[in-house]
Amino acid sequence: VAQFFTEHVSLARRRAVPVVDDDGFYLGLVVLDDALAMDPSEWATTTVSDIAQTDMPTGQLDWTLGDALRAMVDGEVDHLPVLDESGCLHGMVTSEAIIDRAKLMNRFEESGMG
Repeated sequence: VAQFFTEHVSLARRRAVPVVDDDGFYLGLVVLDDALAMDPSEWATTTVSDIAQTDMPTGQLDWTLGDALRAMVDGEVDHLPVLDESGCLHGMVTSEAIIDRAKLMNRFEESGMG
């Protein structure tokens, strides 16, 4: 957990990171809020797989953006790991990636709506 916080939260500013085994099989999602709920003195001895959430929704490779958004809204999550049929992780969809506010504002301004 200490490594997760240092590498992914502090340096890369990620709020969630998927956990996979050596074969790329998806095991769960580590969410910043769960790490922050822990006593920091336990971070050095707690693995990310110990705190990974395993009941969060996941997406499939053939899903549309609408499918992904629906799963995220229904699951009340901002991160959606995308898996193949064998359960291997291929990427992650985030609400930030879907809704690029700067691009959205530029489109409004270009169309005269903003």
